[in-house]
Amino acid sequence: MPAEHHGLEQYQLRIRGHLDSSWTDWFEGMALTQEKDGTTSLCGPVLDQAALHGLLAKVRDIGATLIAVNLLEDPDPRTKPRKSGARQAAATPPISPNDPAAEGSAESAPHPNPHPRV
Repeated sequence: MPAEHHGLEQYQLRIRGHLDSSWTDWFEGMALTQEKDGTTSLCGPVLDQAALHGLLAKVRDIGATLIAVNLLEDPDPRTKPRKSGARQAAATPPISPNDPAAEGSAESAPHPNPHPRV
């Protein structure tokens, strides 16, 4: 059974493609950073596992490719993820906007629905 945690945990979600700052509200105030490798990092506090699953559902809903989810050791979301205990999905190379595989991805996704599914 996992250890109990009290307080907010800091998470980093990495997704393929660049999202601009207009997505901040959609991702509940998470800090969005466009990385040089063509990915976007979403970093910030997450209340509990249910809230984390809600963020993951939002990534799915916009058609973005999730690359990694990391629990951050340091409360500063711009620091590196923990080495031990961090679970990562296999990294995939970024797609260029001209790649036919980019259709339907986050780069071409419409602005978030103001009334997301619950």
